[in-house]
This record gives sequence, C-alpha cells and structure tokens, in this order.
Amino acid sequence: LADTMPDEIIKEWDPPFFSLINHAKQINFPLKCIFNDSDKECILRLKEKLKPYDEYVVEVGNEDANIYYRRVLELIKNPNRPGVFYLDPLHHDHLKFSTIREISTFTGSNERKPELIINLMVLTMLKAVQRKNPKDNQLITESLGTDSWMKNLQNYQKKHRTHRLFCDTFCSQLRQMGYASPSYL
Repeated sequence: LADTMPDEIIKEWDPPFFSLINHAKQINFPLKCIFNDSDKECILRLKEKLKPYDEYVVEVGNEDANIYYRRVLELIKNPNRPGVFYLDPLHHDHLKFSTIREISTFTGSNERKPELIINLMVLTMLKAVQRKNPKDNQLITESLGTDSWMKNLQNYQKKHRTHRLFCDTFCSQLRQMGYASPSYL
C-alpha cells in the first residue's frame, strides 16, 4: 500500500502510544511493548521511530496479526501484570474474531485477562456488503465471529444503520466472552 501512496500521506508513526512510552520514560515505569505490522515498509519506519525507546520494546514483528499474536502470547507467558492489546487492522478481513477469542482467553495464574482495544473496520464491511459477494460475507462473518448479522441485515439497511449492526454484533460477541464493551463510532 505504501508504494501506491504519495509520500505526503504515507502512514506516519506518531500515534498516541508514543505519548504512553514518553510518559513511561518520564516516570521510570517498566512498560514493555510488542509491535507488529504486516507492511514491511511501515515496520522499517516504526523501527526508526522506536530507536529512542529501545528499553521499552520487547519485539517488533512483521507478520499477519492472525499468526503473530501466538508469538506475542508466548513472549508474555504469564500475564500477572496489566496487559493491553491494541488491534488496529487496515481492513476488516485482516483480523479474525478467532484471533480475538484466543487472546481474550489467555490468562495468567491470577486469572487476569488482557484488555482489548479494537478498531472495528466498519467502512470496509459496508463496502463488502454492497458488493453482494458470498465470499465477502464470509470474511465479515470471520471478522465478527458469527453469521448472525446476516439475519438482521435487511432491517438495519432499511434504517441506514448497517454500521450499527456490525458494531452491535461485534460487541455482543465480546460480551459473551466476559468483556464490557463500550464502543465509539
């Protein structure tokens, strides 16, 4: 994707987590971070931006998130400290709900579950539904973790609230796993 974008809109690595790392550095907090992006060019830029924070970085991966999360869980091993997974796919089919489910069931000896912050790519789901392709519907189902959304699709479409359908379905799946699921559109 970076090869097709003009330089001025290429993803710049200055997201809010740098503020978190800066804060940890200022108060000498033992923060540990693991980063992953499937785009090799993005990873190269990220590694450059992370150089001042080497002591906070455990690893930087360059794999599909639906595979790399296993490595992350291996690195964490026993999560007896608070943990946050910030999952931000570029497209809805880049993150399967089965990955989220496995991350959410990962607990340590104190039964602590990781916190999840997930960017649900509703816009790409809306575009996929408009294509009316069964394969696209299957990819949405994999992202939401259920095909129940299809039963309510027409009702939500009539009200121009299909985005709400995806969000409600996704949050329902998270609640079934024991997460309180506030959502923001």
